[in-house]
Amino acid sequence: MSANEVAFSQTTQVRSLRLPAVSAAATVAAISALLGFWPLTGRWLTSMPEALVPSAIGLPFAVPPLRLFPLGETTWLYWAVDVLAAFVMIGIVLLYLNSWANRHPQSGRARAFLAGITATVAGAVIGNVIRIVFLSFDSHHNLATYIVAVTATILVTLIWGAILGILTGVVHAAIRPPPVRETEDAGRHGATP
Repeated sequence: MSANEVAFSQTTQVRSLRLPAVSAAATVAAISALLGFWPLTGRWLTSMPEALVPSAIGLPFAVPPLRLFPLGETTWLYWAVDVLAAFVMIGIVLLYLNSWANRHPQSGRARAFLAGITATVAGAVIGNVIRIVFLSFDSHHNLATYIVAVTATILVTLIWGAILGILTGVVHAAIRPPPVRETEDAGRHGATP
Protein backbone atom coordinates (compact mmCIF):
# COMPACT_ATOMS: atom_id res chain seq x y z
CA MET A 1 0.00 0.00 0.00
CA SER A 2 1.39 3.38 -0.96
CA ALA A 3 1.79 6.32 1.42
CA ASN A 4 -1.11 8.12 -0.27
CA GLU A 5 -3.43 5.14 0.30
CA VAL A 6 -2.46 4.99 3.98
CA ALA A 7 -3.05 8.72 4.42
CA PHE A 8 -6.41 8.50 2.64
CA SER A 9 -7.43 5.47 4.70
CA GLN A 10 -6.55 7.19 7.99
CA THR A 11 -8.28 10.43 6.98
CA THR A 12 -11.44 8.57 5.97
CA GLN A 13 -11.47 6.66 9.25
CA VAL A 14 -11.04 9.81 11.35
CA ARG A 15 -13.84 11.60 9.48
CA SER A 16 -16.23 8.67 9.92
CA LEU A 17 -15.53 8.57 13.66
CA ARG A 18 -16.43 12.22 14.22
CA LEU A 19 -20.13 11.81 13.45
CA PRO A 20 -20.87 9.93 16.72
CA ALA A 21 -19.09 12.61 18.75
CA VAL A 22 -21.01 15.40 17.02
CA SER A 23 -24.28 13.51 17.44
CA ALA A 24 -23.62 12.93 21.13
CA ALA A 25 -22.73 16.60 21.63
CA ALA A 26 -25.94 17.57 19.81
CA THR A 27 -27.85 15.29 22.19
CA VAL A 28 -26.30 17.06 25.18
CA ALA A 29 -27.16 20.42 23.59
CA ALA A 30 -30.77 19.28 23.11
CA ILE A 31 -30.99 18.10 26.73
CA SER A 32 -29.55 21.42 27.88
CA ALA A 33 -32.00 23.37 25.72
CA LEU A 34 -34.94 21.31 27.00
CA LEU A 35 -33.89 21.95 30.59
CA GLY A 36 -33.61 25.64 29.75
CA PHE A 37 -37.13 25.74 28.28
CA TRP A 38 -39.06 26.74 31.38
CA PRO A 39 -42.62 25.81 30.26
CA LEU A 40 -41.47 22.21 29.88
CA THR A 41 -39.09 22.10 32.86
CA GLY A 42 -41.52 23.91 35.16
CA ARG A 43 -44.30 21.47 34.34
CA TRP A 44 -42.00 18.51 34.96
CA LEU A 45 -40.77 19.94 38.26
CA THR A 46 -44.34 20.55 39.41
CA SER A 47 -45.00 16.82 39.15
CA MET A 48 -41.61 15.85 40.63
CA PRO A 49 -40.56 18.49 43.18
CA GLU A 50 -37.91 16.20 44.69
CA ALA A 51 -35.64 17.18 41.80
CA LEU A 52 -35.55 20.72 43.22
CA VAL A 53 -34.00 19.75 46.58
CA PRO A 54 -30.41 20.53 45.47
CA SER A 55 -31.56 23.89 44.10
CA ALA A 56 -33.34 24.64 47.37
CA ILE A 57 -30.02 24.47 49.21
CA GLY A 58 -28.29 26.70 46.68
CA LEU A 59 -26.77 24.22 44.23
CA PRO A 60 -27.15 24.46 40.44
CA PHE A 61 -30.10 22.55 38.98
CA ALA A 62 -29.37 19.51 36.78
CA VAL A 63 -26.95 20.49 34.00
CA PRO A 64 -26.21 23.96 32.63
CA PRO A 65 -29.25 25.14 30.65
CA LEU A 66 -29.23 26.77 27.23
CA ARG A 67 -31.68 29.67 27.22
CA LEU A 68 -32.33 32.50 24.79
CA PHE A 69 -32.84 35.03 27.60
CA PRO A 70 -32.67 35.19 31.40
CA LEU A 71 -35.32 33.34 33.36
CA GLY A 72 -37.63 35.47 35.50
CA GLU A 73 -35.82 38.01 37.65
CA THR A 74 -32.32 36.64 37.09
CA THR A 75 -29.76 39.01 35.65
CA TRP A 76 -28.07 38.90 32.29
CA LEU A 77 -24.83 37.99 34.06
CA TYR A 78 -26.40 34.83 35.54
CA TRP A 79 -27.75 33.99 32.09
CA ALA A 80 -24.33 34.53 30.50
CA VAL A 81 -22.66 32.24 33.05
CA ASP A 82 -25.30 29.55 32.46
CA VAL A 83 -24.85 29.75 28.69
CA LEU A 84 -21.05 29.74 29.01
CA ALA A 85 -21.24 26.69 31.28
CA ALA A 86 -23.56 24.96 28.79
CA PHE A 87 -21.17 25.64 25.91
CA VAL A 88 -18.25 24.36 28.00
CA MET A 89 -20.24 21.20 28.79
CA ILE A 90 -21.12 20.61 25.12
CA GLY A 91 -17.53 21.31 24.04
CA ILE A 92 -16.13 18.86 26.57
CA VAL A 93 -18.49 16.14 25.36
CA LEU A 94 -17.53 16.79 21.74
CA LEU A 95 -13.78 16.92 22.37
CA TYR A 96 -13.75 13.96 24.75
CA LEU A 97 -15.71 11.66 22.42
CA ASN A 98 -13.77 12.72 19.33
CA SER A 99 -10.50 12.08 21.14
CA TRP A 100 -11.84 8.80 22.51
CA ALA A 101 -12.81 7.64 19.01
CA ASN A 102 -9.31 8.38 17.73
CA ARG A 103 -7.71 6.54 20.66
CA HIS A 104 -10.06 3.52 20.52
CA PRO A 105 -10.94 2.92 16.85
CA GLN A 106 -11.47 -0.83 17.36
CA SER A 107 -13.74 -0.66 20.40
CA GLY A 108 -17.32 -1.84 20.24
CA ARG A 109 -20.65 -0.30 21.04
CA ALA A 110 -20.57 -1.13 24.76
CA ARG A 111 -17.41 0.90 25.27
CA ALA A 112 -18.85 3.68 23.10
CA PHE A 113 -21.92 3.73 25.35
CA LEU A 114 -19.77 4.01 28.48
CA ALA A 115 -17.65 6.72 26.83
CA GLY A 116 -20.84 8.70 26.15
CA ILE A 117 -21.83 8.49 29.80
CA THR A 118 -18.32 9.43 30.95
CA ALA A 119 -18.18 12.42 28.60
CA THR A 120 -21.58 13.66 29.76
CA VAL A 121 -20.64 13.32 33.42
CA ALA A 122 -17.33 15.13 32.88
CA GLY A 123 -18.94 17.94 30.88
CA ALA A 124 -21.82 18.37 33.34
CA VAL A 125 -19.50 18.44 36.36
CA ILE A 126 -17.18 21.04 34.85
CA GLY A 127 -20.12 23.12 33.61
CA ASN A 128 -21.81 23.09 37.01
CA VAL A 129 -18.55 23.85 38.82
CA ILE A 130 -18.33 27.00 36.69
CA ARG A 131 -21.87 27.89 37.78
CA ILE A 132 -21.32 27.22 41.50
CA VAL A 133 -18.04 29.14 41.56
CA PHE A 134 -19.86 32.15 40.10
CA LEU A 135 -22.77 31.73 42.52
CA SER A 136 -20.39 31.40 45.47
CA PHE A 137 -18.53 34.58 44.59
CA ASP A 138 -21.74 36.45 43.86
CA SER A 139 -23.23 35.30 47.19
CA HIS A 140 -20.01 36.09 49.09
CA HIS A 141 -19.64 32.59 50.57
CA ASN A 142 -16.94 32.09 53.15
CA LEU A 143 -14.28 29.45 52.48
CA ALA A 144 -16.06 26.62 54.32
CA THR A 145 -19.37 27.27 52.55
CA TYR A 146 -17.55 27.53 49.23
CA ILE A 147 -15.85 24.15 49.71
CA VAL A 148 -19.11 22.50 50.78
CA ALA A 149 -20.99 24.04 47.83
CA VAL A 150 -18.43 22.93 45.25
CA THR A 151 -18.21 19.42 46.74
CA ALA A 152 -21.99 19.04 46.92
CA THR A 153 -22.33 20.34 43.36
CA ILE A 154 -19.87 17.75 42.11
CA LEU A 155 -21.67 14.93 43.93
CA VAL A 156 -25.15 15.95 42.76
CA THR A 157 -23.94 16.56 39.21
CA LEU A 158 -22.36 13.10 39.08
CA ILE A 159 -25.86 11.68 39.52
CA TRP A 160 -27.49 14.06 37.01
CA GLY A 161 -24.69 13.50 34.50
CA ALA A 162 -24.95 9.71 34.78
CA ILE A 163 -28.74 9.77 34.33
CA LEU A 164 -28.67 12.14 31.36
CA GLY A 165 -25.52 10.48 30.04
CA ILE A 166 -27.46 7.29 29.36
CA LEU A 167 -29.20 9.01 26.45
CA THR A 168 -25.91 10.45 25.21
CA GLY A 169 -24.28 7.03 25.49
CA VAL A 170 -27.09 5.39 23.52
CA VAL A 171 -26.75 7.95 20.72
CA HIS A 172 -22.97 7.66 20.67
CA ALA A 173 -23.08 3.85 20.57
CA ALA A 174 -25.88 3.66 18.00
CA ILE A 175 -24.18 5.94 15.47
CA ARG A 176 -20.66 4.59 15.97
CA PRO A 177 -19.56 2.43 13.02
CA PRO A 178 -18.79 -1.19 13.89
CA PRO A 179 -15.12 -1.95 14.47
CA VAL A 180 -13.10 -3.21 11.51
CA ARG A 181 -11.65 -6.64 12.17
CA GLU A 182 -7.97 -7.23 11.43
CA THR A 183 -8.77 -10.10 9.05
CA GLU A 184 -11.34 -8.07 7.10
CA ASP A 185 -8.93 -5.15 6.78
CA ALA A 186 -6.10 -7.42 5.63
CA GLY A 187 -8.39 -9.16 3.13
CA ARG A 188 -9.31 -5.89 1.47
CA HIS A 189 -5.68 -5.05 0.79
CA GLY A 190 -4.76 -8.38 -0.76
CA ALA A 191 -3.05 -9.92 2.27
CA THR A 192 -4.01 -13.33 3.59
CA PRO A 193 -5.27 -13.64 7.16
